Amino acid sequence: MKNRELTEQITTISFDGDDTLWDFSSAMENALTLTLRKLQEAVANDAAHQLTVQKMMEIRDCVAKELGGAVNLDEIRYTAFSRTLEYVGSPSQEAAGQLFRFYMETRLNGTTPYQDVPIALKRLKGCYQIGMI
Repeated sequence: MKNRELTEQITTISFDGDDTLWDFSSAMENALTLTLRKLQEAVANDAAHQLTVQKMMEIRDCVAKELGGAVNLDEIRYTAFSRTLEYVGSPSQEAAGQLFRFYMETRLNGTTPYQDVPIALKRLKGCYQIGMI
């Protein structure tokens, strides 16, 4: 099959957002920094004020390893916030849910596409249906 024939058969292009359309690490670290501040406002003890973004990521990594591939990322993130609250001596499922929702909203709102992404998507939009996974 010739390239042109193949191109004419393609109607939809989908992208993975993280690290394809934007820098996931920067968005995640910024959202975790803001979430850490929110946690420290809610939990006013030494353990919370000594907590770092790096420690939060270590807790998340431990949770991911424990839970394995049998769960989705949202469950890992929620459980990590729950464990983080336990780590600072303030366990609360309700607070874990609030931190999870705040983190997700902050991460999504703080996501900035790579410089060439808007132009590329604009060009593709006229020829293909565009989706994101």
